[in-house]
Amino acid sequence: FFEAQVFIGVLGFSQKIYAEAAEDQKSQNFIMSHTRMYGAFGGVSKLTVPDCLKQGVSRTHLYDPNINRSYQAMAVDFKTAIVPARPAKPKDKSLAELSVKLTMRAYRWKYRHQVATSLAEVNQRLLVIAEMINNKVHSRFKISRNESWLKQEKAALGPLPGGNYEYSTFKMATVHDDCYINVDENYYSAPKQFRRERVSVKITATKVEIFVDLNRVALHPRHKGHHGAR
Repeated sequence: FFEAQVFIGVLGFSQKIYAEAAEDQKSQNFIMSHTRMYGAFGGVSKLTVPDCLKQGVSRTHLYDPNINRSYQAMAVDFKTAIVPARPAKPKDKSLAELSVKLTMRAYRWKYRHQVATSLAEVNQRLLVIAEMINNKVHSRFKISRNESWLKQEKAALGPLPGGNYEYSTFKMATVHDDCYINVDENYYSAPKQFRRERVSVKITATKVEIFVDLNRVALHPRHKGHHGAR
């Protein structure tokens, strides 16, 4: 048996639900679930209100919480503002709380006599459940979540960034006297005027970027499969 972690997002106006499962709640899965959610919604909301998880929020604060750098980088690329829900304040994310309840209740009912054998199967089932909820006509408003999203909300969402999103991590490094920095035992050059200075390094699967303050001073393709490369 294995345990899957379920990520659920919901739009604020139409209440359209997105759900997927992952092996864990580590930063990369947490952030990439956001990118797939925005893709499923066909756009990006101006505000993103996550739970106060350490994968997204490194330090909680009532007015100015510290956002994890990888999470903040995703928010910048997707042009959304991260406004975490306050700890122990479920009303800050009441729609998400309701969506979790609806999704998991429907999942347990529909698949009560079946056991999933893979993560892909769990995700396929969650897709069915989300569509079932999103297509159901609201008893009060006489319109489904999908109809409300398509007719009224989708056009108000921000555009998706082009290309496939790459998860990024960050580290601080010191530029050596030979004008190189060390990233995973490979070496990348920085301009000579920054020798012996501390710089910020952004690392993705395909590239390494070096920043001084907020200014990018170097960009390199990332070396793979060997050590000591320059």
